[in-house]
Amino acid sequence: MIMSLKWLRKYRLTIGKENTVGAANAAQSVIITDSHIEFDVSITGDSKLNTLDLKIYNLSRSTIAIFDIENVQVTLEVAYGDDPFVVLFKGEKTYMTTAKKGTEIITTVKAAEGSVATKEGQVNLTMPENTKVKDIVSKMVAEGMPEVKSVNMNGGTLDRVYNKGFSASGNIKKALDDLCKSNNLQWTLDKGDTINIYPLNGDTKVKAIQLTPYNGLINTPEKTNKEIDKLKKDLDKADTAGVKFDCLLEPLIQAGGVVQLKGTFNADGNYKVTKVSHSGGYESDDWKTSVEAVNY
Repeated sequence: MIMSLKWLRKYRLTIGKENTVGAANAAQSVIITDSHIEFDVSITGDSKLNTLDLKIYNLSRSTIAIFDIENVQVTLEVAYGDDPFVVLFKGEKTYMTTAKKGTEIITTVKAAEGSVATKEGQVNLTMPENTKVKDIVSKMVAEGMPEVKSVNMNGGTLDRVYNKGFSASGNIKKALDDLCKSNNLQWTLDKGDTINIYPLNGDTKVKAIQLTPYNGLINTPEKTNKEIDKLKKDLDKADTAGVKFDCLLEPLIQAGGVVQLKGTFNADGNYKVTKVSHSGGYESDDWKTSVEAVNY
């Protein structure tokens, strides 16, 4: 992308269930594109839910009322110039309040991706002898989180076989946590409808996103040498060196993915992303992605 286009930023914030936007009951939803907003999306490389902290300025009373709907869906999309919107966050409201500060009316919202599915989803499955990990994952997700549309599984021990079969029952999140921990894997829930499974170490089979000072990298990356990932600490203590950096907001960077830094002073190379934060303000200078990653 031409660098100058990255300053032509835009957003689309949808409040309400997808199937109500533009429908007969459209009063149950609203699309916001030009109000001042401030947002911070936090994405971790484990099964902790991705979260959104959001402030929206000077909404009408009718729009504020939509937030009172139980488990109302919040979808934030961003783009540059004429590019199509990319979903940055899609989850359910967990908290909301509105207060007046000076002449401004500020609505503060907290939301989490998959907060309902991971809390309420249950599994009760028994798999036959010689079942592979990847088949267990597929069955577990289909039963415990039917709203998930796709499961992306990349590398690692996914072809490992349970010779004596496998069984699990109870909360879907705990079942997936236990299965992945036993097989040196991690899982994330992305946008509430996509699950990503990838190895703690080794090849993720994910194409790297290249960043340079000429396409969005901000300042000089900071080299790190600490335990960024708690599970990695338990499984691989040999190499936790990595990097921290900021770039102009890039929604395609995700935890578990790979970034390639080029043209830097001290940090050229490939890195596996362990933590991502997307933050911005529509009428402010802030519009960036902050990344923590380990050597890959």
